[in-house]
Amino acid sequence: MNSPIDDIKSRLNIVDVVGSYLRLQKAGINFRALCPFHNEKTPSFFVSPARQSWRCFGCSKGGDMFGFIKEIEGVEFPEALRMLADRAGVTLRAVDPSLISERTKLFDICEAAARFFERELETSVGGKAAWTYLQERAVSLETRRAFRLGFAPARWDGLLKELRSAGFRDGDAERAGLAVPSRNENRAERHYDRFRSRIIFPIFDLSGKVVGFSGRIFGESGIENQESGNVEAKYINTPQTPIYDKGSILYGLDKAKVPIRKEDRAVLVEGNMDALMSHQAGIAATVATSGTALTDHHLKLLKRYSEQVVMAFDEDSAGAAATRRGVELAHRAGMNVRIVSVAGAKDPADLVKENAEAWRTAVASAKPILDFFFEKITKQFLPRSVEGKKAIGREFLPILALTANRIEQAHWVGEVSQALGVREEAVWAELVKAEPGESRAPARAGIAASRPQPTRSRLERLEEEVLAAALGAESRQELLAHLENPCISAPARVFFGLLQSADVSALEADGWRRGVDESYHGYIENVVWLSETLPSTPDERAATFVEGVRQLTKLKAQSELEALADEIRAAERAGEEERTENLLRRFQEVAAGLITDPASPKQPASSRPYPPNWPEPKTV
Repeated sequence: MNSPIDDIKSRLNIVDVVGSYLRLQKAGINFRALCPFHNEKTPSFFVSPARQSWRCFGCSKGGDMFGFIKEIEGVEFPEALRMLADRAGVTLRAVDPSLISERTKLFDICEAAARFFERELETSVGGKAAWTYLQERAVSLETRRAFRLGFAPARWDGLLKELRSAGFRDGDAERAGLAVPSRNENRAERHYDRFRSRIIFPIFDLSGKVVGFSGRIFGESGIENQESGNVEAKYINTPQTPIYDKGSILYGLDKAKVPIRKEDRAVLVEGNMDALMSHQAGIAATVATSGTALTDHHLKLLKRYSEQVVMAFDEDSAGAAATRRGVELAHRAGMNVRIVSVAGAKDPADLVKENAEAWRTAVASAKPILDFFFEKITKQFLPRSVEGKKAIGREFLPILALTANRIEQAHWVGEVSQALGVREEAVWAELVKAEPGESRAPARAGIAASRPQPTRSRLERLEEEVLAAALGAESRQELLAHLENPCISAPARVFFGLLQSADVSALEADGWRRGVDESYHGYIENVVWLSETLPSTPDERAATFVEGVRQLTKLKAQSELEALADEIRAAERAGEEERTENLLRRFQEVAAGLITDPASPKQPASSRPYPPNWPEPKTV
């Protein structure tokens, strides 16, 4: 009996899976695209239908369809398995069936509720009034449908009646956070709708399933909360449920995750309207905290996709406090922060309504945190008054203390000193006192510059091209007979040995694995992959090989010259005259070899590093 993994792979093609996220182009027997995991202008990401795998030659990542989903979605294997199983129509039986049944029921009831709310927004009297209001807020029909906006009627059991008719019990609705229980004077329990007379914003998990709702009050419901006797709040949200954890879900992330990865930044706003209007304005990498304060879990989730976050919280006092708290949390999470200043508008949604281009410009010109706070604080307080100086130091220095870069600190100490008209020594003294206590170490662990994605060096790329060209060459054995190992790195030298001992079919069929150290497997797979992407004609492969060998030979010589120079200096310091002379002689020999092109046709054919019938290298 096949495993669920085998069933999924038999039903899905990796080209279709990857192609649902990236724009793939045919490249010989494979497909290629711009890598979503690092910034690049020339495609180095390849998908192989034959191998049912993918690999990027720029950042070295690769794997099967499960590995791709893990990387692109930022999830662990169990979640990737579930997502692909849903797509393939494969039933997973590895977990407790009762647990699957309970979660499935909650997903089903939330989906039924979302459809009910959507229909009410479109057809009911109250819903049509709510839609008119949303249009006045500049929400487009396309945005409404994309985010599945809805309306909860001003009735005690409008949704419950719908769910009962669909076969759900009131207890199911309660566990999904859609119904609230109450008891009458006879202590008989009954339920009523949690959401009444509200514009509804469904909340989705990473795979796009409805897991909860946020509701904004609309109209004159006249309904009071039976438990508290208070008028309903402006916004209410689904409480904690087995499928909804408000501290771990970001509104809009299901739509924003791929844009965040591609743009290498997330735009973080406060409310649902801010997020969907930002998407409507073309900033697809936008998410919202939605009804709760920013948490470490939120930032860890975002960090799966990018370490860059642009914060755009409201300009009121609560928004300012949220921004400062978010900055410190982001620093603790090792993220880099910029801040959007929404001048002249209360929130991003208002700015998009007035001028979508202004919002796009504001996001593009987001300021580094220190620039933002220094400008804001020096405008808020008078820098030349004693109280103003103290206030500026009190507000700004704890933020400056978050940065780990002493050069950056020194710059801002100078700026503060000049703005306040005080000596830098006094500012340094206050900065030391302002440094946050227990949060200092984790805050310093990941601030300052963006960490670049790992990329291959020129030497590594050159070695791989030479080996890949040799692997696909028609006269490989003849070629190798005329060639001394030109490679420098250990894995490349191992592969070169394989080329001399193994036949091509063994390499292509993975038959080499048994006799090779596991630490070299990834490198060898990379070269085999690369061989499929090189030009297919013998002449083109020959030219690639010859030029690569020529450059590698030069790199080896340059590397040896650098090492010899270090040895010569050490021998001279130690007074070892004979050793110094020998090293100088060797240095001159290697240098002379660099001056004379190792692939020059003036050399005897037997000494050329490629067969006599191969073309001459290109002149550089």
